[in-house]
Amino acid sequence: RWSRKVAVLMAAGHMDSSITVYNTATQSSHRIKCADSKFGGHTDGVVDVQWDPLSSNYLIASFGSGLMALFDTDKYIQVRAFDKSPGGCICLEWLPKSPGSFLAA
Repeated sequence: RWSRKVAVLMAAGHMDSSITVYNTATQSSHRIKCADSKFGGHTDGVVDVQWDPLSSNYLIASFGSGLMALFDTDKYIQVRAFDKSPGGCICLEWLPKSPGSFLAA
């Protein structure tokens, strides 16, 4: 998924629950390993990734296990994990008029 704020950044999720951030201007990439031991770790691969429309460096991801996590793509770290969604989560969307808020379905 291409960044809405930085035209040269793209994020791709993988089946091993990692996310790669590509920079087409510098032709570089960084892989962020997604793991959160508090919730048993992310499993079943990345289902969806969405860039924060109000920030150039935040990305949210959902996993096949139903977990979700927020990432800082400047530091290439996981910032926060979110509890499992009871029915799983196949789609995420940021709320552009409500900073830091998102919907999960």
